[in-house]
Amino acid sequence: MRLLLILVGSISLWGASVADNAVAHQMRSANSDVQHAEVLKREAIDVEMDLVIAVGGPKGQLVGETGWVWWERQIQIGVFLQRRNDAGKIYTIAIEPGMGDGQCVARLERVSTTDVVIGCKSEKPSPGMHRKFVFDLRAKRLVKFFEYVPYSMERVRVVEDRVIWTGRSDSRRVEMILHPDGAWGVKSLGVAGQRTLENEVLRFGASEEFQVTEGEAAVVEHKNGKKFRLKQVVGEEQIGPWQVEGTKLWFGKTFYDGEGMTGEGGFGYFDATTRSFKMYSPEKLKRASVSALLVEDGRIWLGLVHNGEYGPSNMGVMVFDRSTQESRKIDVPGVVSGIARAGEKIVMAMEFGAAVWDGQQLRRYFVDQTTDGRLRVVEGLAVP
Repeated sequence: MRLLLILVGSISLWGASVADNAVAHQMRSANSDVQHAEVLKREAIDVEMDLVIAVGGPKGQLVGETGWVWWERQIQIGVFLQRRNDAGKIYTIAIEPGMGDGQCVARLERVSTTDVVIGCKSEKPSPGMHRKFVFDLRAKRLVKFFEYVPYSMERVRVVEDRVIWTGRSDSRRVEMILHPDGAWGVKSLGVAGQRTLENEVLRFGASEEFQVTEGEAAVVEHKNGKKFRLKQVVGEEQIGPWQVEGTKLWFGKTFYDGEGMTGEGGFGYFDATTRSFKMYSPEKLKRASVSALLVEDGRIWLGLVHNGEYGPSNMGVMVFDRSTQESRKIDVPGVVSGIARAGEKIVMAMEFGAAVWDGQQLRRYFVDQTTDGRLRVVEGLAVP
């Protein structure tokens, strides 16, 4: 299986520090298949120790300058502890090869004083695996290495004073719950059934005389049978995620962009009073489909995605100011499937968990598995 590992803080050996060179030497010495090594991330985890994640493989296999490497069987990932005041004092926690039965994009999801989690996203839309290294900092040894299937969050909603994310793995459904005091909980909802193929129907207007049906070409239909079609700008743009505001149906456009087909991104509304469409297409949005939508009095929040041949890929979140019609983008670490407001914060459901945006900083959380199989919510790297 080929895994594309996204490097975090990658440093080439040409300009690496003495400490990084020492870790690279340790990795080469520990494995005869490793001829070249690079540090991916260095994290101070106590007053004396750094946790260091490194990648190594045959000479010429690593592509550190471009920010990624293929993590195949011959590519090794190493987890080390290194004394900050003595670069030569290095403790090897684990060195693991890539998996050999598929393809996915892998990245560092979490680094803490007890564990390291490396996640991956399959090339085709299907669950990948999280590979977890649990270690004992005091004993400087590996406690357990195992794999588990992550949970993708499909929606987020605010219920009274709690925020609830709902998602699934390949076989089970869960809820992530953020309580008012900042504590997190996770609730198992049992075995996940097959995703329904039935299209959602939404009715709106003063007397719900209009309806729109998910996936039905770009058509808003009146109860008398008259159809109002969204103008096709470039290709087969369709009505994507929607939200009703009074007599207006706000929505984002979605389209397939691959194999010679494309579209033009945009968002807007159908006004049930005037029976007409009003569309916006900022430059930042033209090549993107909309995966999630939140309409507020002053702003509109849009999750952006590229729907290509190999499935959806993240293009960030766009914030549109309704008064100035100016827009800006926020970088997020995955495809957004739902957006809601919780007080002063914007909360998002994402393909690998939950995100909380306070206006300045994005914090990211996901459902993790302990060594004895229990589920818990942990904070991940904001930008893996």
